[in-house]
Amino acid sequence: AREVRLAKVQRDLDALNHCLDDIEDFVEAIRVASDAYKELEERRRNKKKVKFDRDEESFLIDKAEGPSEEEFVFTYQKLKYGINLIAKIGDSMTEDRKSGS
Repeated sequence: AREVRLAKVQRDLDALNHCLDDIEDFVEAIRVASDAYKELEERRRNKKKVKFDRDEESFLIDKAEGPSEEEFVFTYQKLKYGINLIAKIGDSMTEDRKSGS
């Protein structure tokens, strides 16, 4: 019985780590979009002073768009699932301590 509980906790920990990795990737995508947006704004302010490559600017425009609405929803769902996993893992650990195993 204890081995089964430990296997379930390990499975939940693996799922939690996967959720956290996805959330970190999403946050990084937002950071990249923010940096690209800032770069574009800086270029627009300095447009009269310096000429910029159109291809490079198109690339920045694409990056500045950031994650899609679908990615926001997916990440929000991962966050909720991760919080539930944390509670479930905590409950399992509490049960394990109470049973003395």
